[in-house]
This record gives sequence, C-alpha cells and structure tokens, in this order.
Amino acid sequence: MGSAPSTSAKCQKCGVPATESLRNCPSCGYDLGCPNVRAAMTADEVDALSSRFNTAAANADKRGLAEEFAALVLVVHSASHVVVAMRPLSARHLLSDPLELYANYESLVGAGNRLPAPSKDDGDRHAVSGKLFASYASEIRYGVLSLDGVGLSNYGLVFVRLRDVAIEQRVSFLHENSYLFMDALQVPVRGNLPHGFRSGWQNRDKLVAAKIEPILSAGSNATNWARQLVAQGATRSEDKCVEAHIFGSFNADSVESIEFARPGSSRGERNDINCIKELMARRGPGGGMA
Repeated sequence: MGSAPSTSAKCQKCGVPATESLRNCPSCGYDLGCPNVRAAMTADEVDALSSRFNTAAANADKRGLAEEFAALVLVVHSASHVVVAMRPLSARHLLSDPLELYANYESLVGAGNRLPAPSKDDGDRHAVSGKLFASYASEIRYGVLSLDGVGLSNYGLVFVRLRDVAIEQRVSFLHENSYLFMDALQVPVRGNLPHGFRSGWQNRDKLVAAKIEPILSAGSNATNWARQLVAQGATRSEDKCVEAHIFGSFNADSVESIEFARPGSSRGERNDINCIKELMARRGPGGGMA
C-alpha cells in the first residue's frame, strides 16, 4: 500500500487545491484521478523507484544476469495482470448477477453484511489501511500482480484475473503485502514510508524487477518468475507478492479469466466451482454473458 503524497493536488480545471485523499475536486467536481495512483506516481516515488531499478540492473549485470534481467522486465511489462483471490461462493455471486459489485471487508462490515474480525485483527487492519490510504482506505480492493493468473490461495480458492482495461487507470502496486511491509519497516504512527516501493500500472515492471533481482538466477524464465512473484506460503504471513490496490469496485464484466487453486474441500465449494465454470463458459467476448 502507499501513503498519500505530502503536497496537495491542484485541480487542473479550476485551480483550487484539493487534499490528496480526494478523487474529485470539491469545487468543480473535476476528476483528479484515483488518489492511490497519484500517490504512487509523485515525482519522489518515480525517481526513487527508478533509482532502485537502476541499482538492480547494475547488480544483475555484475552477476552476469543482464539478459535474464532484461527478459524479466519485458515479461512483466507485457504479460502481468491483476488477480484477486476469492472464496468460491463470492466468485459465484459476482459472476451470477450483472448488478453485483465486489465488496471489500470494510464495505461488508459497514453495511452490516458480515461480522468484524476479532478486535486485534480488526484494529490492525484499520491501522495499516488508515496509515497507508487515509480516508479513502475503504475504497481499496486488494489483489496481487501475477504472471500466470495465479493468486494467493490463503485468501481464496478462486483466482479472478481482471481485465487490464478495467483497472489500469485505478490500480497501484506495493513491493509486498501491506501488513508484512509495514512490519518490516516498523513505521511509527507519525512516520513516513520510504519512497520507491510503490508504482502505477506503467512502471510495475520496474517494481517487480527491483524486488526479484536479488533472487534472479542464470537461465531463469517466466515460469520461475511467476512463482517468485506470487509465492504461496503455509500461512498469509509467509506469502510473498507484489500487492495490487484497486480504487473502487468491479463487476463480472471486469473479469478476464479464472483459475482455481484446487478442488473445493466441501460439497458446497465444489458446487460453486462447477457453477463458476459454467458461467465462464457462457461468457461472451470482452466479458458479460453470451
């Protein structure tokens, strides 16, 4: 996740300053762009990420891995997509109803449609998301950047790959799972996050290359990098990923394809998975039901 930039945005239409957390100008309503993307694309962030990327490229060259490094950058730029892991029932509901929107934890709890997590977990969740996204934290939906359509199975058996066109203008990326990232940095309540660990859609290749370069090996290829980019852990705290942050919700028409971590462990899950497969088989080009 990323914190808001330190300076206010200025509306390009009417010139009125607007706080970093706003999507629309409070004066004229002009679309300022998604605040998470703006935060990831400040000059300080872009420059710091470029520095990390250049250092990684130099290190790869010294280790005789310049060819692999260049191939990694190209693969990520051309073949990486956002994947959201869901429970089978959630994915079935999303695909079954064209009016259904994907709901995150905050919106479900706020609407009274699910119970909050235990107090400590609930507090940790709000502390991390509030630190990183301030007042628009409830607008963020979480996923991962993936090379092969695989997500993190600790979050759900169904891996929903989203269409690039549906999210590329409103997604940002973080070097690691937000909880693990904050823990590793030990960021205090009033502290700032270091620059260079976030990106927008267009420079996600630099973020991944800087992350994977230390474990890059001779002869490695897209299959290896896919497993390093999304590494399944025994628990969520052992998962490894580049976390995706999508501003706003999405529906069935946002879905490109679906993969499954494994067969369902119950009759209900297996029924939901069979239904998902049938729904996907009936879809027309570009999403939606045929």
